[in-house]
Amino acid sequence: MRKLAVFAASVAFGLWATAASAAITTYSTLTDWQNAVNAIPGLTTFSEPFNGSGLLPSTGVNPGSNGIIGPARGTGLTGSVWQDFVSRDGGGFTTFSSLGPLRAAAANWDTTPNDDGQGLVIKLNLTGGGLQTVTELQAIHGSFFGFSSTLSFDSFTISAGTGPNLAETFDMDNLKMAVLPTPEPSTLLLVGTGLTGLAGMVRRRLTRRN
Repeated sequence: MRKLAVFAASVAFGLWATAASAAITTYSTLTDWQNAVNAIPGLTTFSEPFNGSGLLPSTGVNPGSNGIIGPARGTGLTGSVWQDFVSRDGGGFTTFSSLGPLRAAAANWDTTPNDDGQGLVIKLNLTGGGLQTVTELQAIHGSFFGFSSTLSFDSFTISAGTGPNLAETFDMDNLKMAVLPTPEPSTLLLVGTGLTGLAGMVRRRLTRRN
């Protein structure tokens, strides 16, 4: 049994180590981001226009967010956008999710409302646990920015960066999230049955050796 416990611990450590080593690629054009998404089999891209009728069912946001849908306030974007505000001192963050695990996300970003401030840190909430920093955006004025990950993530969080001033007021538009297919319950049952059988086989082998 001790060997089985050591084996399980080593598997858990291996999964943790894999999650900690996700490779992040960033993109400055929609074309490059879309090409990267198209190269990953099975992804479905959901687009959120942030129009006046509210968020689409495919877009989730944390209840504590300061963000709302409203008219663009800066010089980089026009029309209806996601208006938001984050600060290192006052807290505040926004977490976006979709209908399943993600492999990529992108949007048009504008930090010109109330002038450029602390900047924006984007972090991935990896599937199975763990955080991974994508980048810190500073002074982005309506430009496209996107990213992809070699590991899936359940959501991504936007918080204040390390720049000067008291906060970061920003607008965001045309959010895109590339989602992995969600396994059907029957598929999950087969996977669970297979893992249970594998654990039993390992246990029997260790029992024979002891």
